[in-house]
Amino acid sequence: MIVRSSNILLLAFLVLTTAQTARAAELTQKAAEEEADRVMRRFYETLDFAVIYREMYVSEPLKSREVRATVRGSVGASAPTFDLAARERAYIAKRNFDFLVSAQGFTYDGDKETFKKGAEQQLRLYFMPMLSPANSPILTSEGLDSRFTANWNHLSEFWRKFVVKENFETDLYRKRISLFQESRPPERDFVKQIGLGKEIYVVRRERHYLYFVEENKKFRMLSVTPRVQD
Repeated sequence: MIVRSSNILLLAFLVLTTAQTARAAELTQKAAEEEADRVMRRFYETLDFAVIYREMYVSEPLKSREVRATVRGSVGASAPTFDLAARERAYIAKRNFDFLVSAQGFTYDGDKETFKKGAEQQLRLYFMPMLSPANSPILTSEGLDSRFTANWNHLSEFWRKFVVKENFETDLYRKRISLFQESRPPERDFVKQIGLGKEIYVVRRERHYLYFVEENKKFRMLSVTPRVQD
C-alpha cells in the first residue's frame, strides 16, 4: 500500500513537472515571438536593416561569428582577408536586400508590370555579375565593398521604392501572410554552432526564419535564414 501511494505521488510529481516545463517553454517562445514583432516593426519604420543590426542584435562574440559565417557562405572565399567592418557592411547589405524583397512582396499593391520590368533590369545589372566566374575570388575588403556590397546596395535602392510601409499589418498584408507557403526548414544546427550552443528560439516572419537567443534576460537577434528555396 505504501509502495503504491509512493508511485502515485511520483507520477503526480512527474506530470506536474512536465506541465510546468511545457508552460515555461511556451512563455519563453512567446517572448521570442514578441521580440520578432518588434524587429519587424522597427524594420518597417526605417526600411534599413542596419538599424536592426545596431539596436537588436546579439553582443560579441556571437555577432561577429554570425557575420563571418554568413559572408563566408555568400562569397565562397576559402581564406579571405576581409576586415570586420567590411564584413559587416556586406552582411547588412545582403540582409537589407532580403528584407526589402520580402517587404515588397507582402506590401506592394501598385502596377506589377512596372515593378517586374524594373526588377529584371536591376537583376541583370547588379545580381547576375555577382554570379559570374569573373567576380571570384574576392579576397580583399576593397573587393568585397565594390563587387559584393555595392551591388546589394544598388538592388536595395530599387526594391525600397516598391515597399508600401503603410500596408504593413493591414488586412492586405495579413491575407498575403496567410497564403505564404514555406519550402525550406529552419537551419537550427547551423545557427546553434554560431550561437556556441546557446538555446536557439526560431520565429517565422514573412519570408524569414528569425533566430533569437537570451542575453541578460532579454531576447536578441542572432541570425536569419530563408523560409523558401531560391
